[in-house]
Amino acid sequence: MLALAPALLAGCARESEAVGTVKAGVLDTCPSATVGEMADAYLSDPSWSDAGTADGKQLVDVSGGVNYAGEQTTATIRFSVDPGTKDFSVAGVALGSQDKDELFLAALILSMCKAAG
Repeated sequence: MLALAPALLAGCARESEAVGTVKAGVLDTCPSATVGEMADAYLSDPSWSDAGTADGKQLVDVSGGVNYAGEQTTATIRFSVDPGTKDFSVAGVALGSQDKDELFLAALILSMCKAAG
């Protein structure tokens, strides 16, 4: 039984501070729900990951299934986190491998907010 403990703990890896900051944070456009609640309500099987760094900021991605134009696809929303202040912003969105524009991103965030109630 004790030999299984390290393997079990490895499967429960702790999320990074940047991921935790985004999941627990709120956006100005949706102050009634955390980003984590929005992702859980809108995306099927959301998964969070560190996506490296750019311009001194930590990048965090959340990906999950969405229905778009009658087809199931994967949406990936990228956030940029300032490691000093812990402030974050939405940096972009892609459907499948196709980057979408800011108008699409704004509509998606609004839909996610509504889904979170």
